[in-house]
Amino acid sequence: MVVIVGAVSVFLSTSAKPNNILLAAIENTDAVSLPKKTKLKAMCTTRWVERHDSIITFRELFPYIVNALDIIEEDFDRDVSTKAVSFSSSIKRSDFLVNLEIVANLFSYTKDLSIRLQSPKQDLSSAFSHFKEVIQIFEAKRNNCDEEFSIYFKNASEVASKIGEEIKIPRLCGRQTNRNNIKTSNPEDWFRITIYIPFIDHFITELNSRFNDRFKDIIPLEGLIPANNNKYKTEEILKAALMYDEDIPANSHLEIQAELELWKTKWANTENPKPQTAVETLVHSTAERSFSSLRRLKNYMRSSMTEDRLNGLAVLHIQYT
Repeated sequence: MVVIVGAVSVFLSTSAKPNNILLAAIENTDAVSLPKKTKLKAMCTTRWVERHDSIITFRELFPYIVNALDIIEEDFDRDVSTKAVSFSSSIKRSDFLVNLEIVANLFSYTKDLSIRLQSPKQDLSSAFSHFKEVIQIFEAKRNNCDEEFSIYFKNASEVASKIGEEIKIPRLCGRQTNRNNIKTSNPEDWFRITIYIPFIDHFITELNSRFNDRFKDIIPLEGLIPANNNKYKTEEILKAALMYDEDIPANSHLEIQAELELWKTKWANTENPKPQTAVETLVHSTAERSFSSLRRLKNYMRSSMTEDRLNGLAVLHIQYT
């Protein structure tokens, strides 16, 4: 479903002619209120926020997308009309309509979570509290899956009726060997068992795996950011820091605790604007001075050597020392 949404979005947004046809389909509609968004967004491979927007926008513009593809099917360009026919057939399928309704609705709950995690400040504590709220909602939807999916199925059926389609069970063989054999002739029950329940279970599992107990234990490290100076106690920050004991230099816990208290006291006595993020905080931190190995390796007698030789000498020097 996601692949089809991305392909159709690119097809109708990257070229001027298909995009103008979509805009005309939106403007010539008889609907009382026009959609706020009039342009599809391509699927971004890195930013999850853009994926949320792409799928939610696709659902809002779905009737207009169908009308635009129907118009493009009659285009004189054979390649363009062939793509339009293929896309139109794909998005009118029952499984696509149900999947789109489910994913768009569930993504509307996780969009704000993605925004917080990808923001420059990266407020993990507020994101974690928001995560618990999202999980609570998803678990309630999972426990009341019959009632919740009934709403989604009704919405998908109304969309299907607008484009002259009907939600029905896909063609199946008598006995499946690689999938569960669901004994039901009701489309709503079939899509709930095969799509909705596995998807929301997978969603909950993936969220729990990313926001596990370890994530909760290291959140007090936010206290190292001067803006959160009074948000956590020194003991909480020290406990979270000791989870990375192998990466900390061989100092005693007393020395680490003393450094934490000195750091907190320094920023408590500072009236200037305090850094809000970890990146801004690094500007005020200095590393220990060390002798440069590069000065020994690349002297005036080796000034013309290639980068490969310099890298090899650096590796040998590091292993030797």
